[in-house]
Amino acid sequence: MADDRTLSARLPGPLGDLARRGHGGAALRLVREWGGTKRSVPGRLREPSPLVELIGAEAAAALIDICGPCRLDIPSRACLEDTLKAKVLLAEGTTREIAVATGATERYVRMTRNAGMPATWTRPRRAKPKDERQTDLVDWLSGTPSASK
Repeated sequence: MADDRTLSARLPGPLGDLARRGHGGAALRLVREWGGTKRSVPGRLREPSPLVELIGAEAAAALIDICGPCRLDIPSRACLEDTLKAKVLLAEGTTREIAVATGATERYVRMTRNAGMPATWTRPRRAKPKDERQTDLVDWLSGTPSASK
């Protein structure tokens, strides 16, 4: 749903994840009702709770699955404004195409996109060719002479 995609780009953290899981309306209600405050998210779903009353049991269960028991900072309504950052995150194309389309610099586009990567994502490291003149640490510690000498 395009609305949930837009919300997920604008909402930070767990609320963006909630919108990506198809509960954009629930995330929006949280921002509108509790925006700018810190609220408790329980460890398990309890039916008579303010969270369930506000967003429903299904969305509350998804939020509990996303962030578990915690004190959640609900972002204020300012995060819903049409900002340059949201435009950059929603745009598709090369860095240069996005910079031209949004009016941002290419550097800003790169910085914004790199900051938006999931925490589990890491850049692959290039394997460096092994220097044959260098002794392996294991060989050096064990006293075994290097094969290259």
